[in-house]
Amino acid sequence: MATSQLQIGPLRSTVEVVAFVAHTGMAWFNSVELLITTFLSFKRWTGRYFYCLLVASAGVLVYQVFVFAQTFASHLNAYVVTACIDVGWSAMVTGQSLVLWSRLHLVCRSRWKLRAILCMIIVNGVCLHIPQTGFSLAAIKNNQLNPLYKPFEVTEKVAISLFTAQELIISSVYLWESMRILRVGELVQKKTNRRRIQKLFLANIVIIFMDVATLTLEFKALWGVWCSFKGFGYSVKLKVEFAILNQLRDSVKSTNGSSNGAYGYGHSGDNDISLGSRTQGKSQKSGMPPNVPKLELNWHMGGEIEDPETIRKTTEIEVRHDDRGKVDAQTTKKKSAFLDPPSETSSEIEFAARGGYTRDTTRGNTRFDGGRSFV
Repeated sequence: MATSQLQIGPLRSTVEVVAFVAHTGMAWFNSVELLITTFLSFKRWTGRYFYCLLVASAGVLVYQVFVFAQTFASHLNAYVVTACIDVGWSAMVTGQSLVLWSRLHLVCRSRWKLRAILCMIIVNGVCLHIPQTGFSLAAIKNNQLNPLYKPFEVTEKVAISLFTAQELIISSVYLWESMRILRVGELVQKKTNRRRIQKLFLANIVIIFMDVATLTLEFKALWGVWCSFKGFGYSVKLKVEFAILNQLRDSVKSTNGSSNGAYGYGHSGDNDISLGSRTQGKSQKSGMPPNVPKLELNWHMGGEIEDPETIRKTTEIEVRHDDRGKVDAQTTKKKSAFLDPPSETSSEIEFAARGGYTRDTTRGNTRFDGGRSFV
């Protein structure tokens, strides 16, 4: 006995309907979770990374909501629904690439690479999203979107292929630069960096798998499943990238902190090394008086990596000291007080405060009394 297949809009079987609903539900959950995590994780709601992550997560939610409405609420205005889908798609795809770019400076110090990748994202966004939006609106007939409309079909395949290549390029730069930095940090934290490298590899494999699956569904012409899988796939990639960037930030901070702290210097910032605590410790051990001018040496290590095989470091040394005139006046005043003999009515506390002390002369020690010595 044959069972009837459930068909809803472009979904031609029960399996496609179940897959569509499952992908939609997971995409909604992931996007809402990302939005909540973004607001809870950031101490300051500002910065390129924060805004890009917010736009990409909101884009996933908007895209998936209106794809669901397009399939299960066909009575709605098709032009409005399609326009909202295009807005969500643009924010989701370009926003996801901008999320990766906004943290790329953590591992890549080459300005021309950062600018080239940003230009690639902008050019692809303008040259691909605008035609996609135009042809998707032109493909509407009788309040229904016709996915077999040839210009729309070709534009979709070209756009998804170029966007996938764009994401693979950015991920490859991340992987290459991260391996190079973590390879240097293995001298300090071998096991930790090895695990982080493995996580980076696994995360990039997940991203590549999602891109391949999206391309496969696109060229298999499974329109209904493909629309829902795009939102689900990009939500998963956003979550994986969020974890990658946090691991990458921790790796860069731990590598810099371990390299700076290996010499016993106080660490005052991400790239600054303060030598104040080390010099103060030496002055106290050597018995120097506390009124000696304190020197603060701050080394700022930086520089731009121009050659992939060479790391150039610049050192900026800043020397600060207190007002010498005030210190000399205080030192002279204390010296005169030390040399003046105490009065007979002075207490032992006052006598001790002026520096006088007595030792037993029978043991061959020197006795100091009010600044006068006796053997």
